Amino acid sequence: MERKGFSDALRAFIRQNVASVEQVDVLLLLQSDPRRSWSIPELSASLASSHTSITRRLAILCGRGLARRDDDGRFQYVSDVTHDSLVGELRREYALRPTRVIELIYAKRTSALESFSDAFFLGGDDRDR
Repeated sequence: MERKGFSDALRAFIRQNVASVEQVDVLLLLQSDPRRSWSIPELSASLASSHTSITRRLAILCGRGLARRDDDGRFQYVSDVTHDSLVGELRREYALRPTRVIELIYAKRTSALESFSDAFFLGGDDRDR
């Protein structure tokens, strides 16, 4: 029996809040222990990524209200009833079907890129011929 696709709410959450696989990894690590606060070096070491890259991911998560930076420069997951459930669903789906989650993350990027490139299409349409 095949599982149904992702919920519409999860699709919307990913489209609005997730720009990369690494961002999912950062979000899920923060959410794994919501009371813990993390430094950038701790996150970088745990995820085997650069400080610069982790800093970029955290900026996005903080901007979306999914993480916050405290006065000591440490980061923590922001628990909220609505996104707790969606992050939980993301965790489950990423564990069960990582390739499908990755495809969904990059499908929005491909679509946006195609729209951008279409703006520069120089061939014109059939009326020009």
